[in-house]
Amino acid sequence: MKKIALIIFLSSSNLFSQDLLKVDKIVFSYPKITSVEQLVKKIDYDFKTKLEKARATYTWLALNIKYYKKASPFLDAPTINTYTDKEDKKRRIKKLNAALISKTIRSKKALCKGYAYTFKKVCDLLKIENQLIFGYAKYSVNMIDFIPKSKNHVWNAIKIDNKWLFVDPTWGSNNSSDGLLYSRFNEDYFDISHNQLNTTHFPKNKFWLDFTSQKELSIFCRQPIYNRGLIGKNIELLSPKEGKIIVEESKNIQLKIKNLHSKTEVLYSYGSKGEIKKADLNFSKSIVDIYLTGPKKDANLNIYFNNELAIQYKVEVR
Repeated sequence: MKKIALIIFLSSSNLFSQDLLKVDKIVFSYPKITSVEQLVKKIDYDFKTKLEKARATYTWLALNIKYYKKASPFLDAPTINTYTDKEDKKRRIKKLNAALISKTIRSKKALCKGYAYTFKKVCDLLKIENQLIFGYAKYSVNMIDFIPKSKNHVWNAIKIDNKWLFVDPTWGSNNSSDGLLYSRFNEDYFDISHNQLNTTHFPKNKFWLDFTSQKELSIFCRQPIYNRGLIGKNIELLSPKEGKIIVEESKNIQLKIKNLHSKTEVLYSYGSKGEIKKADLNFSKSIVDIYLTGPKKDANLNIYFNNELAIQYKVEVR
């Protein structure tokens, strides 16, 4: 297995974080896996609880499967040319999905469907109740104010101790910067809270929309882009809550953040190649005002907390 740096953050708000970090360390030492049955057998032998087994599945996928992008940002439906009846269609779709899972394990490459369907298959075999969730995920500044007409993502829900937990193994293996994905283990998308999931994921199904208390699609699409510097942390963006900021040339932009540690270094830049500058901070108890010098022309704003991309906006100069 290719060596991968396992990066663990002890600041996770997950109640089970310490036990789950032990799971990660065990999975990190796994030998080469070539089939879903082999993976299931290994996980079932090494772990006892359903939570541990689900986490092991998530971690293995995040560490071993490389995400690759395709031309279209939307999900493709299974290709079935002819079928005799509904049952025949179901059988053919099942066969296609099995082929997708097998290819994901063997090639160690996948789109979100490969991650999510493989996670589901492993959970099914481990007797962990689970569901696929189809919808829309927002990860690039270019997606701000864009209202999608098609689904572009699929993730998972697992039921542990009669409670639904949300899992996204695709985002567990990737981070995004200016819409560009790069490999890095990310534990934040295992048992992610409703509020944090709602900043990046929008489910299509009404049950999950109601369950997570997700806002309307138009409101979701107007939000800024949330990244790892904010996700998984006890930090809350108070304002501005819309992803497009309109400002006069070179005038200050002000953000208001809650629960940001007083020793956090806040940097910002305009565009992926813009000069990185240090923000001015004004703390008042648990709330900090962040002041940035605005750009001279329209640009994408990147804000970093301790050198980690946290929030992105579109800035329009008038």
